[in-house]
Amino acid sequence: MQNWALTNGNVTIGNDVWLCANCVILSGVSIGDGAVIANGAIVTKDVPPYAIVGGNPAKLIRWRFDEATRNALHASAWWNWPEQEILSVVDKLCSENIQDFIEYAKNRK
Repeated sequence: MQNWALTNGNVTIGNDVWLCANCVILSGVSIGDGAVIANGAIVTKDVPPYAIVGGNPAKLIRWRFDEATRNALHASAWWNWPEQEILSVVDKLCSENIQDFIEYAKNRK
């Protein structure tokens, strides 16, 4: 059997993505920034930023944040900041109150 392997293209995984154990991502799929892929999920379609997906096939379980927060986090592109700056605000980034981090990101120079 020749040329039986097929692909739909590369898999693209964004920044700040959490891939849980035993998940499978099929070819050609893009995982958006900040997404969470649940344990054992079979991802057959693109996953939007900050979505939590799971199941077989993977479906949206819920959003990590409300739309305004998702947009603000995505616009901040904090993963491109210098490492020292990220380390200096990691307490805000990992806090229950993400709005403090968003305010910092909006006001940074």
